[in-house]
Amino acid sequence: MKRSVPFLIFRYAAIFAAMAVTLVPILWMVSMAFKPIAEWSATGADLTWWPKNPTLSNFRFVFGESTNNLIVALDRNALKPILASLLSAVFGTVIAMSAGTAAAYGLSRFGSGQNLPLALIQLRIFPPMAVMIPVMI
Repeated sequence: MKRSVPFLIFRYAAIFAAMAVTLVPILWMVSMAFKPIAEWSATGADLTWWPKNPTLSNFRFVFGESTNNLIVALDRNALKPILASLLSAVFGTVIAMSAGTAAAYGLSRFGSGQNLPLALIQLRIFPPMAVMIPVMI
């Protein structure tokens, strides 16, 4: 089935808009990471996507190296929270993969997986708050 030209134009415009909404904030953060502090609060014509004077001093400051020209009151040690997040993500992934693998083996081995799609649909249809409201009353 061949699609009409207006449909294709609308489709690609919608895809482009979704990509822009998703990528613009990420690109802006990357751009701001390399700007000196003086360019952070630029307004009007001084506001640019690309830093006029790219610098790595922001990264040096965050990762604990002493920099004298920064006057922002921020926590200097970012490695500890980054490592805590990484540790949490790794352990969460290991636990989820272990539990999922064990459950998949049990369902495939013992034949109780025939009713699984119906059970999953029922779980999605029934809202958890419907159970919580009587508990709270």
